[in-house]
Amino acid sequence: MATKGPVKLALDRKKMLEYYAGRATELEAEEKELHSMLPEDVNKVVKNKRILLFKEMLRDISYDDMDVVNIIKLGIRVVGLLKGTGIWEKSDEKMPRMEVRHLWASSQTAQAKVRDQSRSKGDDGLAKAVWDLTMEEAKNESIIGPLTEEEITAQVGKCWVPARRFGLKQGSKIRPIDDFSEHGINKAFGATEKLALLSVDHVVAWSRALMEAARDDGSFKVVDSNNQVWAGKLHSAWTLSN
Repeated sequence: MATKGPVKLALDRKKMLEYYAGRATELEAEEKELHSMLPEDVNKVVKNKRILLFKEMLRDISYDDMDVVNIIKLGIRVVGLLKGTGIWEKSDEKMPRMEVRHLWASSQTAQAKVRDQSRSKGDDGLAKAVWDLTMEEAKNESIIGPLTEEEITAQVGKCWVPARRFGLKQGSKIRPIDDFSEHGINKAFGATEKLALLSVDHVVAWSRALMEAARDDGSFKVVDSNNQVWAGKLHSAWTLSN
């Protein structure tokens, strides 16, 4: 960005978008064939996703975790041990705290609790708003339902654990939350890696590095966290103030 200048940078980005728009057209038939082979319930969620194009874009940038494409095609489990990616720091802090068989053993109790809670009184206005939002999701086919207990049991058997949905007010909006902690579902899920989530501090540090990297003669040098050196001279279209 620093050495190309704003005009060349804009042209490169435009060229890249045009290239992938063309690839989307070229892959259209293959995309349709792939979607036709997906499980029906998964395809309802990802029917508008260009999975092969996404895979190609990830490959072009040498993305570390190509298995993310399979997650889009097959879905992801919400219980059990998540397969390691090799990207994040190894850690045993997030291992499952409950075996899946114990979760199934408590399924009847969990179903009974949710059945009783559904009759309890609360914020009727909030509950209706959550219901309306949920029905909108069902209408858009991003979820399936509503289903009765009997219909769920007929599909998956008696061992199923519900996750109660409640609403969280955020200003004028209401956000529906699926509580996977209430009946132990979260305890039955784990991972062998620990995510390194970047914070505002990182944004501030990057901004400061960009502001202070350039010298009065326009040359710059930045060393990243992998000790790779990024150096050059600012394009004439850039100034030290922008």
